[in-house]
Amino acid sequence: MTGVVRDAATQQLLSGVLVQAPPTDEAAYTGDEGRFSLQLTANRPRALTFTLLGKQPLTLNVQPTRDTTLTVLLEDRSFGLNEVSVVAKEQRIGSSSVIDKSALIHVQPTSLADVLQLVPGQLATNPNLGAAQQVTLRQVPTTPDATRANALGTAVIQDGMPVSNNANLQSVQTILNAAPGSFAPFSSVVGRGVDLRQMGADNIETVEVVRGIPSAKYGDLTSGMIITNSRVGATRPELRLRLNPTLLQASFVSGFWLDKQKTQTFNTHVDVLRSQDDPRDRVNSYSRLTGLLSWRRQVPGLTTTAILTGYRTLDDQRRDPSDQRTQRQRFARESSVKGSFETRWRPRQPWLTSLRAIVGINYVDQEAFTQELITRDLFPLSTALRDTTMRGRYGEAEYLSRLTVSGRPINTYTNWEANWVLSGGLGMTHSIIAGMSWQMDVNRGDGRIFDPTRPPRQNYGVGERPRSFRDIPALHQLSYYVEDKLSGWIGARSYTIQAGFRFDNVQPTGLFTSRLDFVPSPRINVTLETVPGVFLRGGYGQMAKAPTLDVLYPGPRFFDLVNVNYFANNPAERLLLITTRVINLDGQIVRPFRTQKAEIGFDGQIQQFQGAITAFRETTTGAFGTNRLVRPFALARYGITATPPGQPPVLTPQPTRFDTVFVGYDQPVANRRYVNEGVEFSLLTPEWPRIRTSFQLNGAWIRSNSFDDGILIDADRAYATQNVPQRVAIYQSAANRTASFFNTSLRLIQRIPRLGLVISGLWQVIWTNTNRSEPLNPYAIGYIDRRGQTTMLTPQQSQSPEFADLRRAIDVRLEVPFQPPPLHLFNLRVTKEWAKGYGFSFFANNITGNRPLALNPQSGVFVRRNEPLFFGAEINLSF
Repeated sequence: MTGVVRDAATQQLLSGVLVQAPPTDEAAYTGDEGRFSLQLTANRPRALTFTLLGKQPLTLNVQPTRDTTLTVLLEDRSFGLNEVSVVAKEQRIGSSSVIDKSALIHVQPTSLADVLQLVPGQLATNPNLGAAQQVTLRQVPTTPDATRANALGTAVIQDGMPVSNNANLQSVQTILNAAPGSFAPFSSVVGRGVDLRQMGADNIETVEVVRGIPSAKYGDLTSGMIITNSRVGATRPELRLRLNPTLLQASFVSGFWLDKQKTQTFNTHVDVLRSQDDPRDRVNSYSRLTGLLSWRRQVPGLTTTAILTGYRTLDDQRRDPSDQRTQRQRFARESSVKGSFETRWRPRQPWLTSLRAIVGINYVDQEAFTQELITRDLFPLSTALRDTTMRGRYGEAEYLSRLTVSGRPINTYTNWEANWVLSGGLGMTHSIIAGMSWQMDVNRGDGRIFDPTRPPRQNYGVGERPRSFRDIPALHQLSYYVEDKLSGWIGARSYTIQAGFRFDNVQPTGLFTSRLDFVPSPRINVTLETVPGVFLRGGYGQMAKAPTLDVLYPGPRFFDLVNVNYFANNPAERLLLITTRVINLDGQIVRPFRTQKAEIGFDGQIQQFQGAITAFRETTTGAFGTNRLVRPFALARYGITATPPGQPPVLTPQPTRFDTVFVGYDQPVANRRYVNEGVEFSLLTPEWPRIRTSFQLNGAWIRSNSFDDGILIDADRAYATQNVPQRVAIYQSAANRTASFFNTSLRLIQRIPRLGLVISGLWQVIWTNTNRSEPLNPYAIGYIDRRGQTTMLTPQQSQSPEFADLRRAIDVRLEVPFQPPPLHLFNLRVTKEWAKGYGFSFFANNITGNRPLALNPQSGVFVRRNEPLFFGAEINLSF
């Protein structure tokens, strides 16, 4: 089937238009004469999509024949058109939502995170850049570890290349007074997903959020993925200014043809932003600078794209001029440069339809700094780096501690993929892809840097040493995949079967051998038209997320234990003898955590009403967490035989006794388990012609369960008590926390095309939002004695009086459900276009100012709910 694409206003032939024929991957670009050609099954209805930067996307339903020739007219993107969508469009395969440029403009996003409020189950929030922005898909918050695992398992694909956080090591050693895995004192997303604040949305053309079973071509994910496509191509210069009470943002984009034949384009974009979460706070701020350069060449059968992007962010807490005492200061600075080169060859021969290759590298320069005045007693200090006993020194009672964490993550990625579109019998069409990819993550930073004589705050005998990241091995992933997207007809009803298989070789030692794991991932999606326009769909798939470098190489733990502490007024007479013990946690075997997904639902269109409903269940096993462990050491004690004047004391030649000392340390583990299940839905009504009004309703009911399948050691009792216990209890962690959530988002969309005006109102309701902990077992399942031996107990033994001292106290308040009443939120958005490319937008969140208090029975504290009243505006100008 052939055709020609023209500009609707000028009738000019349009080149570079992407023509696609879903559900297969058959596609073509128009040449300099605006013509395209596709190979399609004759006499079967198909939907063709036409997209071009700056034009309104168009979908045409056709029934091709050998003589079919189309003439297609594309209009400039404008809010004055009769059909403009400002909501997400649900896709049939993979439970995904696509958000195009018109919807992005109407949302007025400051970062990629703001866009997600259009997705079913996600909530509208104020644009807050004061903390790292993470996304959780199909999950209700239960525990910090569960939230981290979901965010880590959400892949971000930017222009065909994954944005990796695997080599992020911006962390500090957690002080034992804090919970295991506590956040660093500076902004960091180590061990979590990508910080979405880094990604501005003004140069994004489309966003796709996949929550279901993705194509086999995508890996290193469990929760889902966010796919963004930048604006690459010729476009009018555009300046966009955005202002609200907490930020000021400006962006500029421009693209133009490089030759008269219109085969090459060059595009540039720059975005600058500065934000203060609280305008009254002159100490804390966040700033971001992003840029993009792109080049694309399109000739018949060959498309080549090169993209260079970069950003620089600063999350800063400047020193308060009034803080002359503690001198607190911190910042997290990050700069990145990423380059990618993609080529797609379309020979359209029987032996090959297309061949795609992409190569990319991303370099990140991370620097975090924290400073504070530490006041403590004189403390023992050692600089030993191995197990030894040596003379130490006394640390200062008060000093200014300065810690710098310098990381240089490098990510390289390459993917090669072949595609065959084949016609089979009975009207079937096969779109087969086969490919392989390789990804490498490494960190070449200087690591944690500080003066060893003025270390960061620690306690309970824990020492800390500077550490370079350069010695940490790289993480490699070698992947293979094959997939067939089969489409056809059963009578007058269409169907699609997308079935694929993926193998991920994590830390490979050969093509099919691995040091960590060789993970198979089968996936299948099926759609079947039951009645005209209504499809039954279902899917099942397995996915895996590789361990990050901070999990594989958390570093050694140092413990400085005092043998002799003789402090005299005369410094020459002092003696401090310290035994250093080292526990090296590097190089442990941690396998990727895995998720199984299953879903079933309906979607379709009946009399212009478009709807979808999906029931899903997702089970994640072996997810990463942090447990606090203890270990006993035998510590030699020496007696003093003489105290000569002006000299250190004389010790006994042999220890007078050996004491047992328990030490605590945090270790990454892979024993978390999560179960998420629920129902997502969306409904879009046709526009009522008389008042140009339509409605969209979406939402989700989700229930999440988090489990800790490991053990819990009574670490506080081991090292935080004055007397060393004879035994330390071990409990079955069984930390089971359950949360459920049901929300709806009803959007009223009012369009007045002749005025170029779109007004949307949002009524968001959180109908239920409950969470509680399941009862814990107070009885120990075992104990560790002073010799370090572990003894397990039977249920009868653990409940006997002999082990009554090992029972733990249970806070029954955590078992009381927190069930606040329904919460309502009303938002308003307005977009006005004076002429093509000239416009004004405004938004107001929580226009009623509804922020009720709710008492949390688990903590006994009142919680302020809902977003505060917030507003903002933007102006866009095209030249």
